[in-house]
Amino acid sequence: AILAQLHAVLTPSRPRGLMFTSCCLVEGGRETEIEERSLVKVIPNQWDGMPDVASEKVAVQEVSMSSSSQPYSVNYTVEIAKQPHEQLGIILDTVGHSLVVGEIQASGAVYRHSQEHPDLRMQRGDRIIEVNGFRGTTVELVSRLKVDGANTEMVLQRPRHYTAKVKKEGRPLGLTLNFNKMAGAFGLVVMHVSAQGAVHLWNEQNPGCKVGIGDRIVAVDSVSGSPPEVLQALKSNDDITLSLVAWDAT
Repeated sequence: AILAQLHAVLTPSRPRGLMFTSCCLVEGGRETEIEERSLVKVIPNQWDGMPDVASEKVAVQEVSMSSSSQPYSVNYTVEIAKQPHEQLGIILDTVGHSLVVGEIQASGAVYRHSQEHPDLRMQRGDRIIEVNGFRGTTVELVSRLKVDGANTEMVLQRPRHYTAKVKKEGRPLGLTLNFNKMAGAFGLVVMHVSAQGAVHLWNEQNPGCKVGIGDRIVAVDSVSGSPPEVLQALKSNDDITLSLVAWDAT
């Protein structure tokens, strides 16, 4: 059954509300379940709860980042100093129980910080794992981000990039996917890999490059648009190349 979790959409100009829709992609005579969830927009002093996830504790590795593509995940730290009446200006994609940067708004403090510190530029797809020295659940991290303080320190993880060349050969992909329907969504989230699907066969044949739970499909062949466009491309060819991102355990 499709998971039923509600996420909050927070904006400063309209009341808070809940949105949830779902759909299924029919593939090879079988259904691949798809969920569409709303985004959480991080605005100070506005917050509705989300389902908890397991807390994470790990030593911090601090590095300077300039590249958006590498075969491994790396942690880095930024300290955002907000000006009076300035917001962080980020939208977080929370599907899969991760705080992933889905959009950076040009009017916010994060964008300004990135312009001033290009070696520590935050990017779409970066995962937030610590806020002001605290590591915990998704709910707890976002509650820290909503605090209207002058400075916000975040530890983020830039994802690793990899590809999977999958041959369907009459089989379904065997993926349960989840994605946000709203602007700022980041990729198709892998929620389950069926043992009867083509992706499972790829995993068995390529143990060093497995498609894992929580990884995100960001492109199929040459298609790298919105999640619905990428989703449509999954049905196009018998042989497809999946471009994915993943974050190492923390």
